[in-house]
Amino acid sequence: MVGLVAGERGGGGAVPSGALAAGLPLGWIVGAALLAGIGAAVCETLYTTSTQQHVPAEALARVSAFTTLGAFVLGPLGLALAGPVAEQGGASRVLGYGALWQVAACAAVLALPSVRRLGRPAPGVRDADRPRAGQEVPPEVHRGVHQEVHQEAS
Repeated sequence: MVGLVAGERGGGGAVPSGALAAGLPLGWIVGAALLAGIGAAVCETLYTTSTQQHVPAEALARVSAFTTLGAFVLGPLGLALAGPVAEQGGASRVLGYGALWQVAACAAVLALPSVRRLGRPAPGVRDADRPRAGQEVPPEVHRGVHQEVHQEAS
């Protein structure tokens, strides 16, 4: 579910760029931006929840820092290049390629089976039972068996 919503966000984020590239009327562009904004809000909520559920507490700050760095590190370079490239090839072409790039990047992430299978931890798994940094994640934690094993051991 999280992967599909993230996919909608990646694809949804391309909609305003595609609308601008296609030269659609202002109303369509506003609608596309609204769709992208809703997708971003839902995706960020589910992404943050999923990260907190699957990343050990002592590694959460580091994982969040690397995620943020990865998300924003190339932004200034892209902004610096967008003007000169648009001047050479046209703004519509740059926006169109940007939209295609967003969809392709999103599709590449969704092609990963581990992303598509990511689910919620088993109900009843307490924070103390979750794996710690550097510890292998037992497959049964994600299949719901961990709860049954934990209850039998009690």
